[in-house]
Amino acid sequence: MNRKVTGKAMPMVTGVLLGSGVSLLLTLICALVVALLIDREILTEMNVGYGIMLVLALSSVVGAWIAALLVKRQRLPVTMITGGLYLLWLLGIGILCFGGQCQGVVPTALMVLGSCLATALVGNRKKGNRISVGHNGRYG
Repeated sequence: MNRKVTGKAMPMVTGVLLGSGVSLLLTLICALVVALLIDREILTEMNVGYGIMLVLALSSVVGAWIAALLVKRQRLPVTMITGGLYLLWLLGIGILCFGGQCQGVVPTALMVLGSCLATALVGNRKKGNRISVGHNGRYG
């Protein structure tokens, strides 16, 4: 089903780059907040992992949502490509900053890609639209 996109939709590459950039910027800001909470001893050492997972989920959801809003079509590929690019940014920065050591890649990838998938699926819901089977057996 091809629908005409109304408004000003961006090309997919531009939307994905902006979405992943927003994700990265939000990650840096949230990491600064987590560091301040740790410094003031509000966040204990045992809860740092939970804080980081929350930062990853929040950043990937916001970036994927922005990319999907800018592109305005193909929500699932746009959000997943945005999450993949964000994951590559995180991996590259981690390799550069920590001397080539990669730890925790699988949980990070699962959190980022799962959050982007959830963003795509939640964004596809429309109020009042239900899939029903008509009298001729076709979906409509």
